[in-house]
Amino acid sequence: VVSEMRFAAKDLTCGRLKIGGYTTTMRQLIQTFLAKHGTPQVPQPPYSPDMAPCDFWLFPHLKKPLKGTRFESQEAIMKKTTADLMAMPKSDFQDCFQKWKRRWNRCVAS
Repeated sequence: VVSEMRFAAKDLTCGRLKIGGYTTTMRQLIQTFLAKHGTPQVPQPPYSPDMAPCDFWLFPHLKKPLKGTRFESQEAIMKKTTADLMAMPKSDFQDCFQKWKRRWNRCVAS
């Protein structure tokens, strides 16, 4: 399927406006292909918050302790981040997924 789409869209992406990582022509091609093969599509809501727990919880919690700190190497950043990650209590992760469920339900309900 992917190879068919690449072949069909081979020359269509040059110089086109990109929206959501795809050119408008490529997006139309994908939608036509999916409709032709009877693949259901889920419409994207007009406002959809980040649904990945890493986006709304983990990354901000890992970035806060790093803010304003200069590191000598990439390894030093990894060591500090790993230590901070290991120091997070299990209950924080469980709470994150409870918040994720509520967030998901609000998104689905809207």
